[in-house]
Amino acid sequence: MIGSDHVQAVAGYDGAFAGWFGVFNRRLGTPVRVNVMSGIVATIFMIVAINLNKGSTASTFVVVLYMAISTTLISYVAIFPAVIKLRYSHPDVPRPYRIPGGIVGTWIAGSLCTAFILLASFVAVFPDVIEKALGAGYNFKDTWGVTRLRFEVFTFGTLGQPQTLSWKPPAGRRRNC
Repeated sequence: MIGSDHVQAVAGYDGAFAGWFGVFNRRLGTPVRVNVMSGIVATIFMIVAINLNKGSTASTFVVVLYMAISTTLISYVAIFPAVIKLRYSHPDVPRPYRIPGGIVGTWIAGSLCTAFILLASFVAVFPDVIEKALGAGYNFKDTWGVTRLRFEVFTFGTLGQPQTLSWKPPAGRRRNC
Protein backbone atom coordinates (compact mmCIF):
# COMPACT_ATOMS: atom_id res chain seq x y z
CA MET A 1 0.00 0.00 0.00
CA ILE A 2 2.87 2.36 0.74
CA GLY A 3 4.22 1.75 -2.76
CA SER A 4 0.93 2.72 -4.35
CA ASP A 5 0.67 5.73 -2.07
CA HIS A 6 4.00 6.96 -3.44
CA VAL A 7 2.50 7.30 -6.91
CA GLN A 8 -0.42 9.34 -5.63
CA ALA A 9 1.90 11.56 -3.61
CA VAL A 10 4.11 12.08 -6.66
CA ALA A 11 1.03 13.11 -8.62
CA GLY A 12 0.38 15.69 -5.89
CA TYR A 13 3.99 16.76 -5.93
CA ASP A 14 4.06 17.10 -9.73
CA GLY A 15 0.72 18.92 -9.95
CA ALA A 16 -1.41 16.13 -11.47
CA PHE A 17 -3.24 15.70 -8.14
CA ALA A 18 -3.91 18.05 -5.22
CA GLY A 19 -0.54 19.43 -4.10
CA TRP A 20 -1.48 18.98 -0.46
CA PHE A 21 -0.88 15.22 -0.92
CA GLY A 22 2.69 15.65 -2.27
CA VAL A 23 4.40 15.58 1.13
CA PHE A 24 7.05 12.99 2.05
CA ASN A 25 8.48 12.08 5.44
CA ARG A 26 12.00 13.55 5.69
CA ARG A 27 13.57 10.49 7.32
CA LEU A 28 11.64 7.58 5.74
CA GLY A 29 10.67 9.04 2.37
CA THR A 30 7.10 7.80 2.80
CA PRO A 31 4.11 9.78 1.52
CA VAL A 32 2.67 11.09 4.76
CA ARG A 33 -0.70 12.53 3.81
CA VAL A 34 -1.58 9.89 1.21
CA ASN A 35 -0.75 7.13 3.71
CA VAL A 36 -3.14 8.72 6.20
CA MET A 37 -5.83 9.09 3.51
CA SER A 38 -5.41 5.43 2.47
CA GLY A 39 -5.65 4.31 6.07
CA ILE A 40 -8.88 6.26 6.55
CA VAL A 41 -10.40 4.87 3.32
CA ALA A 42 -9.32 1.31 4.22
CA THR A 43 -10.81 1.67 7.71
CA ILE A 44 -14.11 2.96 6.32
CA PHE A 45 -14.22 0.13 3.79
CA MET A 46 -13.48 -2.44 6.52
CA ILE A 47 -16.26 -1.09 8.75
CA VAL A 48 -18.76 -1.08 5.86
CA ALA A 49 -17.70 -4.59 4.80
CA ILE A 50 -18.12 -5.97 8.32
CA ASN A 51 -21.53 -4.35 8.71
CA LEU A 52 -22.77 -5.54 5.31
CA ASN A 53 -21.44 -9.06 5.78
CA LYS A 54 -24.49 -11.05 6.77
CA GLY A 55 -23.42 -14.09 4.73
CA SER A 56 -20.29 -16.14 4.67
CA THR A 57 -17.01 -14.40 5.48
CA ALA A 58 -15.29 -16.75 3.03
CA SER A 59 -17.58 -15.59 0.19
CA THR A 60 -16.84 -11.97 1.01
CA PHE A 61 -13.12 -12.71 1.01
CA VAL A 62 -13.38 -14.38 -2.41
CA VAL A 63 -15.17 -11.37 -3.91
CA VAL A 64 -12.70 -8.85 -2.47
CA LEU A 65 -9.70 -10.97 -3.51
CA TYR A 66 -11.16 -11.38 -7.02
CA MET A 67 -11.49 -7.61 -7.38
CA ALA A 68 -8.08 -6.87 -5.92
CA ILE A 69 -6.54 -9.18 -8.51
CA SER A 70 -8.74 -7.74 -11.27
CA THR A 71 -7.37 -4.25 -10.67
CA THR A 72 -4.26 -5.32 -12.57
CA LEU A 73 -6.44 -6.12 -15.56
CA ILE A 74 -8.29 -2.82 -15.24
CA SER A 75 -5.00 -0.88 -15.15
CA TYR A 76 -4.33 -2.00 -18.73
CA VAL A 77 -7.27 0.09 -19.96
CA ALA A 78 -4.93 3.10 -20.05
CA ILE A 79 -1.80 1.30 -21.25
CA PHE A 80 -2.76 0.43 -24.82
CA PRO A 81 -4.12 3.89 -25.71
CA ALA A 82 -0.87 5.28 -24.25
CA VAL A 83 1.08 3.29 -26.84
CA ILE A 84 -0.82 5.04 -29.62
CA LYS A 85 -0.37 8.46 -28.02
CA LEU A 86 3.37 7.93 -27.52
CA ARG A 87 3.82 7.01 -31.19
CA TYR A 88 2.57 10.52 -31.99
CA SER A 89 4.08 12.53 -29.14
CA HIS A 90 7.51 10.80 -29.10
CA PRO A 91 7.95 9.10 -32.49
CA ASP A 92 11.76 9.25 -32.51
CA VAL A 93 12.36 7.59 -29.13
CA PRO A 94 14.11 4.24 -29.67
CA ARG A 95 12.01 1.36 -28.37
CA PRO A 96 13.01 -2.27 -27.84
CA TYR A 97 9.70 -3.43 -29.34
CA ARG A 98 7.90 -2.03 -32.37
CA ILE A 99 4.47 -3.00 -33.62
CA PRO A 100 4.62 -4.06 -37.28
CA GLY A 101 2.70 -1.95 -39.78
CA GLY A 102 3.76 1.49 -38.56
CA ILE A 103 1.10 3.80 -37.18
CA VAL A 104 -1.72 1.82 -38.84
CA GLY A 105 -0.51 -1.38 -37.15
CA THR A 106 -0.23 0.50 -33.86
CA TRP A 107 -3.81 1.72 -34.17
CA ILE A 108 -5.10 -1.76 -35.03
CA ALA A 109 -3.20 -3.52 -32.24
CA GLY A 110 -3.90 -0.77 -29.69
CA SER A 111 -7.60 -0.64 -30.54
CA LEU A 112 -8.07 -4.43 -30.45
CA CYS A 113 -6.20 -4.78 -27.17
CA THR A 114 -8.10 -1.88 -25.62
CA ALA A 115 -11.43 -3.36 -26.73
CA PHE A 116 -10.61 -6.74 -25.19
CA ILE A 117 -9.34 -5.16 -21.97
CA LEU A 118 -12.51 -3.04 -21.70
CA LEU A 119 -14.65 -6.14 -22.23
CA ALA A 120 -12.69 -8.18 -19.69
CA SER A 121 -12.75 -5.31 -17.17
CA PHE A 122 -16.52 -4.96 -17.57
CA VAL A 123 -16.96 -8.69 -16.99
CA ALA A 124 -14.69 -8.50 -13.92
CA VAL A 125 -16.66 -5.63 -12.38
CA PHE A 126 -20.13 -6.77 -13.51
CA PRO A 127 -20.10 -10.58 -13.82
CA ASP A 128 -23.14 -12.27 -15.36
CA VAL A 129 -24.43 -9.10 -17.07
CA ILE A 130 -23.24 -10.07 -20.56
CA GLU A 131 -24.07 -13.72 -19.94
CA LYS A 132 -27.66 -12.81 -19.02
CA ALA A 133 -27.94 -10.53 -22.06
CA LEU A 134 -26.93 -13.50 -24.24
CA GLY A 135 -29.32 -15.88 -22.47
CA ALA A 136 -26.58 -17.82 -20.65
CA GLY A 137 -26.90 -16.31 -17.16
CA TYR A 138 -26.35 -18.20 -13.95
CA ASN A 139 -27.51 -18.02 -10.34
CA PHE A 140 -25.35 -15.20 -8.99
CA LYS A 141 -25.77 -15.97 -5.29
CA ASP A 142 -25.05 -19.68 -5.76
CA THR A 143 -21.90 -18.94 -7.75
CA TRP A 144 -20.44 -16.08 -5.69
CA GLY A 145 -21.98 -16.79 -2.28
CA VAL A 146 -23.15 -13.17 -1.98
CA THR A 147 -25.92 -11.08 -3.54
CA ARG A 148 -25.19 -8.90 -6.56
CA LEU A 149 -25.60 -5.76 -4.41
CA ARG A 150 -23.05 -6.99 -1.86
CA PHE A 151 -20.71 -8.04 -4.69
CA GLU A 152 -20.86 -4.56 -6.26
CA VAL A 153 -20.39 -2.80 -2.89
CA PHE A 154 -17.23 -4.84 -2.26
CA THR A 155 -16.16 -4.39 -5.88
CA PHE A 156 -16.33 -0.61 -5.83
CA GLY A 157 -14.85 -0.51 -2.34
CA THR A 158 -11.90 -2.57 -3.56
CA LEU A 159 -11.51 -0.50 -6.72
CA GLY A 160 -11.45 2.65 -4.58
CA GLN A 161 -8.23 1.50 -2.89
CA PRO A 162 -4.95 2.70 -4.46
CA GLN A 163 -3.23 0.01 -6.56
CA THR A 164 -0.17 1.43 -8.25
CA LEU A 165 3.64 1.32 -8.24
CA SER A 166 6.23 2.86 -5.94
CA TRP A 167 8.29 6.00 -6.65
CA LYS A 168 10.59 8.23 -4.64
CA PRO A 169 11.09 11.88 -5.57
CA PRO A 170 14.59 12.95 -6.58
CA ALA A 171 16.80 14.25 -3.77
CA GLY A 172 16.41 17.97 -3.22
CA ARG A 173 12.84 18.10 -4.61
CA ARG A 174 10.96 16.57 -1.69
CA ARG A 175 8.30 18.41 0.17
CA ASN A 176 9.09 17.41 3.69
CA CYS A 177 7.11 17.47 6.88
